[in-house]
Amino acid sequence: MKRARQINFDTQGEVYVRVPTDILKNNYKQMKHTILLLFAFTTFMLNAQVTLSKDEIKQKTDSILVEGDLLYQYEKAAWVSTDQSLALKDIKKKFGGYFIYKSGDSIKAIILEKGHDKCIYEMTYINDFSIPNKENLVSRELNELEKKLLSLIATFELNLLFQPQTYALLNFMEVFPG
Repeated sequence: MKRARQINFDTQGEVYVRVPTDILKNNYKQMKHTILLLFAFTTFMLNAQVTLSKDEIKQKTDSILVEGDLLYQYEKAAWVSTDQSLALKDIKKKFGGYFIYKSGDSIKAIILEKGHDKCIYEMTYINDFSIPNKENLVSRELNELEKKLLSLIATFELNLLFQPQTYALLNFMEVFPG
């Protein structure tokens, strides 16, 4: 952008600056384009807002609360299950991991043997997640659903290891409904 100007002094020592008209016109055009662009952007942003009815907002917030409650139940079951299993010496020696899943109206915690092919401790939670409603310390083979979940978890972890930028959180409840 040109900044040429002509400076004149009058007899009383005052300075007059004269800017050529082509520079003024150029600056005016740039200012006009900038204001137009800002106006268009603001209009677009204001119109991009989606307005929802009160019923739609309530439905969305209720679904968020349900999902948050389910996540809390999973975390609480995992916390209590690992604490309980690591407190037992026999289980602690064989402990190879765990996973949690929803089955009907209950949440199950499966403690795996080191080879990840057997369940060595199973806990079932229904309403109270501080104490399991049912415990099974008999070692058993994994059922088909548990094998699928375990392979899905292994695939997910492998993808995270080799492609960390393309991971997504899996919702096992939707993949394998209880």
